[in-house]
Amino acid sequence: MKKVFIFTSVHKWDDIRIFKKEATSLAKNFDVELHAPANFEFKEKNNVKIYGLPVWEKRIDRKQTRKILWSRIKQSNADIFHFHDPELLFHGFFIKLFKRKKVIFDIHENVAWQILNKTYIPTRILRKIISSLYSYIQKISCSFFDVNIVAGDGILKNYSKREVINNYPILKAIKPATSKDFSYLAYLGGITRIRGIVESLQAIRMVNMKRDNKIKLILIGPFEDENLKYELLTEYKEEVEYLGILDQVSAFDKIKKCFAGFALYQPVPNHYNLRSNKVFEYLALKIPVIYPNYKDWIKKLGDGKVGYAVDPKRISEISSKIELLLNDKDGYRKILNNTRTLVDSNFSWDSEEKKLLHIYRKL
Repeated sequence: MKKVFIFTSVHKWDDIRIFKKEATSLAKNFDVELHAPANFEFKEKNNVKIYGLPVWEKRIDRKQTRKILWSRIKQSNADIFHFHDPELLFHGFFIKLFKRKKVIFDIHENVAWQILNKTYIPTRILRKIISSLYSYIQKISCSFFDVNIVAGDGILKNYSKREVINNYPILKAIKPATSKDFSYLAYLGGITRIRGIVESLQAIRMVNMKRDNKIKLILIGPFEDENLKYELLTEYKEEVEYLGILDQVSAFDKIKKCFAGFALYQPVPNHYNLRSNKVFEYLALKIPVIYPNYKDWIKKLGDGKVGYAVDPKRISEISSKIELLLNDKDGYRKILNNTRTLVDSNFSWDSEEKKLLHIYRKL
């Protein structure tokens, strides 16, 4: 079997896309080792050999991680190298030029677009300059790699050697609840302003002003910073139930009875195409979704079929759709029946696994 060296300096070893989907799928046909941040040196799981890297807290910590990866790469006799982070572009470039091995760059997001919204970069002009510079470096580098995998069809459409492996859920691992609790909605994943957490809570507050039976948001995931955490848990303590950071199985168990879930991604270029793994997980759990009214999202999900499309900044519109889900029982049953059916038909990891294995067999 060909030997595969998968590496990341950013994502933890049990990352859903990297380990649970790609590495586990590849291990069915290849000898796979994964190098990723972990609190252990080595273990084997799902036929994947996992070699731990230091777990980082600050970005500066990853400098040492990249050095360790550099050393391991130079010593490796793997046939295919598959990396996941923009900060490892030069590692990929080194492998291609000096080791003469096959290289795959797995691009999860359009990073150049993300840079335009990074508030820690002080000015808009500087963000544009850095974004353009990164875009140029990435495009030149990717022209040397054998395959550039992207996590959605809206990412880097003009790139050569581009293959789409969508971030669809592993459906056999997701079991819906048999009933719903109309007291709770769900928000699962990174808790950030740009993903609409504030708008979600404001909409719940507006709904609760008209109801005796109050509803709450079950919130699971890491906050983008401590200031946001303090603000939300103080200002919206009547509207939120924060459960912290949970593993996937525990998180699904906590939210599966929620009557709806939020995916109110705010209007920035990186959000206009639907590729949110959380949306697909909600639907697999038979949780209707309230999501942005962007063209690509409506094309794939419809409007009123598995939930409702809204202007993600209009609190009154969001709250009215929550009320519709609460009050229109016949409509809700139809939506509920459509959720898992849509995912089973169109958004399953099974189809993406076949595509991934096909890409590898061609190398």
